[in-house]
Amino acid sequence: MAGVLVVGGATRIAGSFGIPPYLIGATPVVLGTSMPELATTLVAVFRGHDDVGVGTLLGSNVFNALFEVGVAATITPIVISGAALWIALAAGVVVVACVWPGRQQVLGRARGVALILLSALTTALLTVFAG
Repeated sequence: MAGVLVVGGATRIAGSFGIPPYLIGATPVVLGTSMPELATTLVAVFRGHDDVGVGTLLGSNVFNALFEVGVAATITPIVISGAALWIALAAGVVVVACVWPGRQQVLGRARGVALILLSALTTALLTVFAG
């Protein structure tokens, strides 16, 4: 429900200011549709079930990247710019490096901050070069 409100409200506000559709999809829509996974992950981690939290995030992202895009592409072709593809692939490599377990098998604050900053940077780059 919160996702519907965030997406609908942000889309109407952004549209009235002439903000490009890509930017609307890359920010409020992503935030709105990611809220359930974030809530599930936070609850799981706070209750000491880190594996459930990580599994939720990895599972939902793999599902989104493979199944949802696969279904959409099966129904109608999806046009992807070369810039968007390279930016997304580069971000993916950095994500793997950030979450790769070290000797301590812990994903700490520094890596968490790095992932948040990478998310913002990726969104900015996609908006500028592929939007």
